[in-house]
Amino acid sequence: MREKRFKNSKIEELIRSILEDLLGSNSLQAFEYHLEKAIDGEDLYTTFWKHPGKFYAALENLFGPGAETFLRLIAHKLAAERYLAVKPEEFVSVFKLGRGKIEELFKL
Repeated sequence: MREKRFKNSKIEELIRSILEDLLGSNSLQAFEYHLEKAIDGEDLYTTFWKHPGKFYAALENLFGPGAETFLRLIAHKLAAERYLAVKPEEFVSVFKLGRGKIEELFKL
């Protein structure tokens, strides 16, 4: 259980870092605000790994059809940094379908 908590915490830190690289720190704050508003005030990083479908729906709410492209950017950044255990297309698919264990997509 402790290992799973560590891994999930590591995923949260990694995703936040990638979002900051993609958006910049000021835009990240606005992104976090709007995304958390779309997921009823839940922590977006926890929602990312616990409820991928809900996270994707919130992205769609914010970006419309650009949600898939944004998620693909995250996946390619993860792959470039060698944190992704699957192809970016499979990563995006897990979120779009809202099924799958996020922890299994990462190499940590």
